[in-house]
Amino acid sequence: MRSFEILKSYRGFTGSAAAFIFLSCISMSLDRENSKIVDGI
Repeated sequence: MRSFEILKSYRGFTGSAAAFIFLSCISMSLDRENSKIVDGI
């Protein structure tokens, strides 16, 4: 039942979901860069 509701609201949610995934990927890459810098220190 829950998956059906998610599928119904998927179209309106796609934009925000894509933005959230995009931002999370950016933050993950930034965390990797920060960890590299910390390892360098």
